[in-house]
Amino acid sequence: MPRKIKIFVWLTLQNRLLTKIYRAKWRPAESTDCAMCQAEPESVKHLLLRCPATVRLWGELSRATGASLNYSSLTEFRDAMSNPAPLSAHALPNRFTRLLLPPGLWTIWRGRNGALFRGQRVYFENIWDTTLHLLQDWGRHLAGLSRVYYLEGEL
Repeated sequence: MPRKIKIFVWLTLQNRLLTKIYRAKWRPAESTDCAMCQAEPESVKHLLLRCPATVRLWGELSRATGASLNYSSLTEFRDAMSNPAPLSAHALPNRFTRLLLPPGLWTIWRGRNGALFRGQRVYFENIWDTTLHLLQDWGRHLAGLSRVYYLEGEL
């Protein structure tokens, strides 16, 4: 995972993203409505757990992988990222949570920034496609590292 995304995930888990509610401390005249859905104030909780685009992304990833990505609070979300499920046959899909969440988070944040700073419309299909591309790229990278470590161990 790229360093900038690791830092971004860390900021997310610390509830330190510069959402519109957070930015309103310095720019009180600015609207706090979510840049993606304009339905609610843009907090970390709304952006990651409640925004319709986010809810749909987590639902689609859950259906595609069998992992449970439905969280009702930021605490549950943080726990899922920091404490992977124990290794067992029925809990195996949940072990993928730490791999599935960062690309989704990053894509949501980039879509939000496009809407906020460049006036771009946010389409779920773009979020979905970009998330899948990130997962594929990281999967290829991890597979390459596995081969390197395996080959080095054999020598």
